[in-house]
Amino acid sequence: MKQFELKFTEQNLERHMIFNPEETVTTRDEPKGYEGDLTVIGGHIYVVTHLYRVSARFLENPLSVVWYDEGFDSHDEYMAEIDRIYGIKNKPRKELYVHHLHRLPMRLRI
Repeated sequence: MKQFELKFTEQNLERHMIFNPEETVTTRDEPKGYEGDLTVIGGHIYVVTHLYRVSARFLENPLSVVWYDEGFDSHDEYMAEIDRIYGIKNKPRKELYVHHLHRLPMRLRI
């Protein structure tokens, strides 16, 4: 078990905290942490419960529901954000990593 850092834009952090603060999902272009690793998001400690590698082609399918798990209002909104950050348009084989995180019942005190 190790601690790792996840960076969020203010808008993305707000979306995650409003949608489901207990369980959150984030897509990254590399694994940031592995199952059992810890991170702090918005002053709360989260543990990685699942990490899986997916292709951009997989994410293009609205049935993948990753967009919903990340708190987006639509699949199109999610894909636009992922393309803006990672430039996946016309790169169906680009690999991305979906991190599932669960908030622990303790808060970081600074």
